[in-house]
Amino acid sequence: VVVPPPVVVPPPVVIRPPAPALGPVPDVLGFDQYRAKRALEASGLRVGSVSAVESTQRAGTVLRTDPRAGRAVWPGSRIDLVIAKQRQVSVPSVVGFDRSRASQLLAGSGLWVGSVTELQSSQPAGTVLRTDPRAGTAVRPGSAVDLVIAKSVTTTAPAPPVVVKPKEPAPPVVV
Repeated sequence: VVVPPPVVVPPPVVIRPPAPALGPVPDVLGFDQYRAKRALEASGLRVGSVSAVESTQRAGTVLRTDPRAGRAVWPGSRIDLVIAKQRQVSVPSVVGFDRSRASQLLAGSGLWVGSVTELQSSQPAGTVLRTDPRAGTAVRPGSAVDLVIAKSVTTTAPAPPVVVKPKEPAPPVVV
């Protein structure tokens, strides 16, 4: 009797998928935040934190990334964005000043006088009573600030007193 040799089954060969390769961070500078997010996701990356800094660039424009464009990162890495926000100025307090001085103060802050409304007041004519937007409000440079200024109270002069003279007695009639 011949015994066949045992069948030897080789161990299974496990082929592991290749490790994810490093890839460059795409250059998204100048993109708006939405387009930058789409470009990062198309590269297998995610948006990390988003911070805004004042800039002359249009609001929402990507100013820089961290890590910066071209750096090698793992797929799925988070890329932080720094985007532009409009520079803002604070409306100065001009209440109590005359219209001319208020206009100068606003211009000094990069603002201008919008509409001017007069309101009767006991304050001297031309005095600023309030502004819209109010003092301390953050607005874009070049914005208009509406003023409400005092108008002198119009009073009607009292009518001169009527003096009633007593009637003089009629001269006696001689017949």
